[in-house]
Amino acid sequence: MTTVRSERRTVILAALAMTSAVFLFVVMDSLMRVVAREASVAVVVFLRNAVQFAALGVWALASDWTRFVITRHPLLQIARGLCLAGTTLFVVLSLTHLTLSQTYAIALSAPLLATALAGPALGERTRPLQWLFIAMGFAGVLIALDPGAPFLSLALLFPLALAGLNAVYQVLTRHTGRTDPMTALLFHASFWALVVSAIGALAFPGMPGLTGVGLLVISGLCGVVSHILLVWAFTNAPAAVVSPMTYSQIIWASGIGFLVFGEVPTVTTLVGGAIVAVSGVLLIAFSARSVRKRQDASS
Repeated sequence: MTTVRSERRTVILAALAMTSAVFLFVVMDSLMRVVAREASVAVVVFLRNAVQFAALGVWALASDWTRFVITRHPLLQIARGLCLAGTTLFVVLSLTHLTLSQTYAIALSAPLLATALAGPALGERTRPLQWLFIAMGFAGVLIALDPGAPFLSLALLFPLALAGLNAVYQVLTRHTGRTDPMTALLFHASFWALVVSAIGALAFPGMPGLTGVGLLVISGLCGVVSHILLVWAFTNAPAAVVSPMTYSQIIWASGIGFLVFGEVPTVTTLVGGAIVAVSGVLLIAFSARSVRKRQDASS
């Protein structure tokens, strides 16, 4: 009985950790959005990555640094870093033109797109019901985009690009994570994202003021803490329990957007975001059930 209670408590804590992680992601992006009003977007992306990499560097030096540096997939780790830099860039660009809720309603389609890409990229079989959930999710994206709205603009391409790069990042992470430890995944993605964003900052200079730098330091630390919480959550509980918590981002985004930025989400954004979230949760539940069936069959 004690063991069951302990496992249940760990699962609950993992779910709370994941919810906290996605909340910190929204806080991180919101702070970058504020600073991007006075500074170059490229510099904002670079400074946020610099803070995150510095924190990871301290962590690596304080522990077994070889687990951070050694990788069996150097080229794929570079690709992951490029994707990470791109997602940070596009989230800032999205939030400078769109609301928090609309950005996340569209960006949360990344896990659905990653599932669609995993078939040809990783050789994972995608079943008809999974394709149905993916199609359902993209229908939610179209609703959130609201194609008939008078404010439709090319800025809507930013969250779509964000979702696409994030999906590629997830697929690459799943592949490299089969052999590389999580510490190496975090370190290499941060390092190469820093290198790419440094080039961008040199090409498009524009430093923020002292307050802006302070906000970016807080933003970078939020990113580090959120990644640690995310890793802990996935390490201590089944993905079927932890992954659905990701979709609480639309709730945090709507709340922070309203309370901090005075944004009132439209009905289409909320409905579209809800459809994306529901389809994602269904996809996770179906995938978890398929894994259990295969495990039962093998045993």
